[in-house]
Amino acid sequence: MDAVKKKKSITSGIILTVLTVLLLLPAVVVFIYSLFENWTGILPKGLTLNNYIVLFRDTGFLKALGQTVLLSLIPVAIMSVLILLAMYALIFVTPRMEWFIRILALIPYAFQGVILSLSVLGLYRNAPMDIRNLLLIGTYSIVIFPVLYQNIKNSISSVDGRTMIENAVLLGADPFRAYMGIVVPSAGRNILSGAMLSVTLLLGDYVVVRNMAGRGVSNLQIYLYQSMKSSASRASAVFVVINIFTFLIISLVLRSGEKKSRRK
Repeated sequence: MDAVKKKKSITSGIILTVLTVLLLLPAVVVFIYSLFENWTGILPKGLTLNNYIVLFRDTGFLKALGQTVLLSLIPVAIMSVLILLAMYALIFVTPRMEWFIRILALIPYAFQGVILSLSVLGLYRNAPMDIRNLLLIGTYSIVIFPVLYQNIKNSISSVDGRTMIENAVLLGADPFRAYMGIVVPSAGRNILSGAMLSVTLLLGDYVVVRNMAGRGVSNLQIYLYQSMKSSASRASAVFVVINIFTFLIISLVLRSGEKKSRRK
């Protein structure tokens, strides 16, 4: 039996190692390419960190980074507040309306990317260019609505929010204060995890921001596309920075989840 278990363990280790190498190999190759001036032959030539130095000195990149962070955080913050308020109404005020919210959460899956952005532009075709950023934030809010709603719903259900509110009301507490003061903090870590995952979803957007904002707004994906036209090694450096930025956010989410499981 020990020999069989050992054989299975070795086989599992080999499979996991092969999968890890296959998944990381493209990112490693791009990272190596970003450290050289060119790679036209078998081996790259001209080891340098100039791509990263120029990148972080470029005001266009810093502006794109700042706009990407803002365009990702603002819709997530707005929708998190709205969904939390809607969940209170579904739990304590009108629980029969949950089917309606569930249908609303399914609609964005049918209208994504080009269809969603062009539909919004068609609806507000006479709107001035000054409010394009507001339209973009609204469109992003629609994109992340299904993900955030399902996450917040599951988070509140996992802590039995309805029972918490009912017990607090029996003790004389205001139901809304009980919801905001007890239920939401209890599910706060899971809600934060879902919010950060929604941020990573918006970090990879190119189509919506390109159609909605035009040349007025540049996020990291648009900056990456523009860098590819000038220098492949420079574009590789941008790709590496985007992946590191996304990896840090996902790591924070996973770390918060591990801390919560340890406490349990």
